Amino acid sequence: MKKYKLIALLIILTFLIGCSTNENDEYEADQEENTTEDERETYKGLDFLLPDYEGNEYSLEDYEGKIVFVNFWGTWCPPCLSEMPHFQTIYEKYEDEIEILAINVQTIPDEKSKDEVMEYVNENEFTYPILFDEEGYADSLGINAFPTTFIINQEGENLGYVPGAMTEYQMDQTIRDLLK
Repeated sequence: MKKYKLIALLIILTFLIGCSTNENDEYEADQEENTTEDERETYKGLDFLLPDYEGNEYSLEDYEGKIVFVNFWGTWCPPCLSEMPHFQTIYEKYEDEIEILAINVQTIPDEKSKDEVMEYVNENEFTYPILFDEEGYADSLGINAFPTTFIINQEGENLGYVPGAMTEYQMDQTIRDLLK
């Protein structure tokens, strides 16, 4: 039952608007479609080895047993920036149960340098891990709406993704449903 509640929540969340990497910055209508079973299957193998600013590498395998939010974002994206404080609050509230991996997509032409990204992160006192995609990992997943957040349960299963910004309430509800 709780899995169906979470799927329903994800369907509702897919209607949020995010930033697009299209030339004219319009959000593609096909991104607003629901996350289907087939799409979840496609992303079951969602894993990566990405560095943080200091070069430490992160992988989803490191977080087995935790709920993980894998968030793709950019500094040029207002919904991305508005979502980050919500992630910080949730990160502090559920520090033992969750992990937030914020992946800054450096392959977007408008993105700031890693130094400028970290300046923004430090100014805002975000303490969750900030990783850098410099090789096109987001592109390999077909991500073209920002922010996009994948939700991984405690068993390492990818439950789907949310194209667009999440509210603190939506994050909190998702976590509470998964912890039941």
